[in-house]
Amino acid sequence: MKRIMVTGAGGAPTTNFVRSLRDAPEPFYLIGVDADKYNLERAEVNERHLVPRVSDPEYLAVLCDIIKETGAEFIFSQPDQEVDFLSRHRDEVPIRMFLPSRDTVATCLDKFSSFERWEKSGIKVPG
Repeated sequence: MKRIMVTGAGGAPTTNFVRSLRDAPEPFYLIGVDADKYNLERAEVNERHLVPRVSDPEYLAVLCDIIKETGAEFIFSQPDQEVDFLSRHRDEVPIRMFLPSRDTVATCLDKFSSFERWEKSGIKVPG
């Protein structure tokens, strides 16, 4: 059984992802992490872990410890701040993740930068 860690566990976007996995023909063991104990309580996962906020200097160490303790094989992150963090620290996190390049993540998280990039590429954008 594949072991997947989800950040932002209990939040609406992550819950939709979790429910999609639950509908899949194969079973998944889901490990939820969140900095909000109330969101975490709502998470539809097999196990829950309270972590510091992503802005906390201990976040990376705590996340890495949980990954090692649980045997998580893949991480799915929904909240922008965690996607940004994981993108910047991808070489320090001992788990597989499917993220575009750091530059692409940074551009997508910055609306004006996205606007400029798309406009230069000839994509019609509102102005």
